[in-house]
Amino acid sequence: ANKAIEKEMPVIVVTGYIPGIAGFISSIQQECVVIFDEFEKTFAKSDDCDPQTEMLSLFDGLDGGNKLFVVTCNDTSSLSSFMLNRPGRFHYHIKISNPTDVEIVEYMQDKLDKQYWDTIEQVVNFSHGVNMTYDFLRAIAFELNQGYSLKETLRDLNITDAESMKFDI
Repeated sequence: ANKAIEKEMPVIVVTGYIPGIAGFISSIQQECVVIFDEFEKTFAKSDDCDPQTEMLSLFDGLDGGNKLFVVTCNDTSSLSSFMLNRPGRFHYHIKISNPTDVEIVEYMQDKLDKQYWDTIEQVVNFSHGVNMTYDFLRAIAFELNQGYSLKETLRDLNITDAESMKFDI
């Protein structure tokens, strides 16, 4: 999106489903980037509506438009089976997995003020006991940069019971 904006290309962020949205987006003729964040939630099937099915033709590119669709999804099991494994519909699938120890160190070195780098190994050790995500790392780095200890940070962020955690440093 940032690269598109740098090239003065419009970026549309779709944050909810409205009946007819596929037709509206299809009618846009100029180049643009259309972002659907957490698609499986905002386009969830209900008893009287199946928004994902409405979007299939749009994602097939049948309108002849020149749009780049970016779709984020946290739970692929909530996606229509017609959206998965269709290279013509979605060309690239990028799965972001939990960060490795090396990635955690690199991320924390990038985000943490140097005076707090001594906590990085503790964060790596902590990651072995939880399902660490980049969202967790972002929040942890922010709190550590405020001067809070890792123990206080984990308790305040409600990531886990920090009282029972032991770190072998």
